[in-house]
Amino acid sequence: LLYRLATRARGGAIVEIGSFRGLATICLARGAQSSCERPMVCAIEPHKLFVGVLGHRFVPEDKQYFLENVRRFEVESDITLIPLASLDALKDWSEPISLLWIDGDHRYAAVKADFLGWEPFLISGGIVVLHDTTDPHLGSARVVNELISNSKRFNTVRQICTCTYAAKKPAHSGE
Repeated sequence: LLYRLATRARGGAIVEIGSFRGLATICLARGAQSSCERPMVCAIEPHKLFVGVLGHRFVPEDKQYFLENVRRFEVESDITLIPLASLDALKDWSEPISLLWIDGDHRYAAVKADFLGWEPFLISGGIVVLHDTTDPHLGSARVVNELISNSKRFNTVRQICTCTYAAKKPAHSGE
């Protein structure tokens, strides 16, 4: 899904919130390589000690795996790693976004803050994708239900496996 959506990215950067060891990052970068505009993939990941809502431990050593993976798949020139928490990275962000992949902290408050902070940079026709949207106990499912599925700002809301994605409508289409 991420590869396919990245091949269609036009008019802005691809932003990934939560990169872990870079496997989704690689899919995004490979897709971007196939896009006529070849947008940069901005991977936002602090690589700090963090215990996720499901108990998974993320550690600083994951950064080494990330770097090795993007090198092995020869996509390092298509990726900019931003080693900050997403809301800290947002403070200096000013670029349009064509594809926004939200896969960071899955707690409701964090997913909502990521969505509300980064979505204004998403261009008309841009795509937002959230991970782990099928578990109603996770924040991503709640954000999809509250802010995307019933919103007049998005259309083409689709679910594939554990991901939900939607296209942002043009500003003149009934916001």
